[in-house]
Amino acid sequence: MSCTRVLAILFLTATGVLAAPNHLRRNTNTSEMARFPRPTFGGAYTSIPIFVTVVTHTEQTTRYDLLPAAFESARTNTYLFASMLAEHGVQYDFQSDWTFLAAVTNFDKTGHAETGGTNIVKWIEDLGFSIDPHNHVGQSSYNSADLAALITLCGATPSPVVGGFLAYPITNSQWALYQHTMTGAVYTATTWTAGTMWGGGSGSHSLDTNTWFSGVYCPRDATNYWQHKDGNLPDIGTYGGRYQAWTNLDMLLAMRSAGLLCTGSIYTCTIMAHVTDLTPAYIADFDAQLQDYTNRPNIRWVNLVQLTNIWATEYGRRPSRLPWVLTNDYDADGIIDGWEVSNFCGTCEIDGTQDDDGDGWSDSEEFTADTQPTNSSSAYSNNWSAVEDYSILDIYNSSAGRLYTVESTTNLVETNWTPVITDVPGNGGLLQITLTNTLSSQFYRSIVARP
Repeated sequence: MSCTRVLAILFLTATGVLAAPNHLRRNTNTSEMARFPRPTFGGAYTSIPIFVTVVTHTEQTTRYDLLPAAFESARTNTYLFASMLAEHGVQYDFQSDWTFLAAVTNFDKTGHAETGGTNIVKWIEDLGFSIDPHNHVGQSSYNSADLAALITLCGATPSPVVGGFLAYPITNSQWALYQHTMTGAVYTATTWTAGTMWGGGSGSHSLDTNTWFSGVYCPRDATNYWQHKDGNLPDIGTYGGRYQAWTNLDMLLAMRSAGLLCTGSIYTCTIMAHVTDLTPAYIADFDAQLQDYTNRPNIRWVNLVQLTNIWATEYGRRPSRLPWVLTNDYDADGIIDGWEVSNFCGTCEIDGTQDDDGDGWSDSEEFTADTQPTNSSSAYSNNWSAVEDYSILDIYNSSAGRLYTVESTTNLVETNWTPVITDVPGNGGLLQITLTNTLSSQFYRSIVARP
């Protein structure tokens, strides 16, 4: 059983109550995090926007540069998909690997009739869409700067978006690669600087649920990736993976309808489609989905560059991170992510050291006690009453998700505490624990712990 204990500080003898502080005061604020205005839950049903991006990847596992027939098929389906998105007024990020871009320079220099004699990459950009580098580090001699060079050779402008990278596990993180201007390994005269990271995942996508989130924040570093540090590269969350695409958006919409999203926090979701997905049947189904979702209120269809700018201008770069899995502690601050989301709208707001409601209990201690860290009237409190043969401990507003223990000692100097009653489950209300006084003088303390 894992538990972090918070001590209640009232001490008793068999004959009376000692004068002692009401609780341990640890009103510290040593966090390096920038403090932002507190977001609030709820709001009108449609008042909170959800920003949706549509992203396509091409993968270097297919050598489009050597296979003109494979390239032509992918080109045709990409044209159909992008045309359909444009008809709906939906933005798009086309994230290409080096083999597809090289194939454009090999086989599509003069374009086709349907693209007006323009190659497919330049044509996508001319629709107002974004062309992002997508590179698998170490799997070829190309890096993101080389892809930027290839995009330029196609007549388009490479975006500053990192179109996918390894973020987990931290021993394989590629976060550090994108913190400085990159020089091409193949096109050595080309430099490229990342402005936004997106799509952080794991090797072979086997552990991706650990990296899925909704929102935008700046990771502190590769080791403390889920902690925010203002001034670093922003990371945009996909909120789920390729095979849960519309379900993920439905989850956010359901949370919004239930008043569980917060004003002042930015919420993001990606609908992901690999170029190999883009069959006529898939495109027709996507078209049908958009006919529904584009009519829903306050879904904003943006590309990743637009989203980064919106985060800066409309949200003041306020960090927001809603994990897809709420039962873990990915930011390693000792507080379960779901509790942080329930009380602070995300995991970027606190690190446990603050006392947000000024009641003398740190946020970490309030988590342990299962009290409300934004409500000064909600804190661990108890009362002891003693008669001749027994004492009664009243724990007010006990939590059904916590366990309560009483310990005793006869000598406060040596502080040798002995358990008297252990692991009594809370009941969600007044919890009374009765103790028999067996010594002429003894001291008691109560402890609350997580199971």
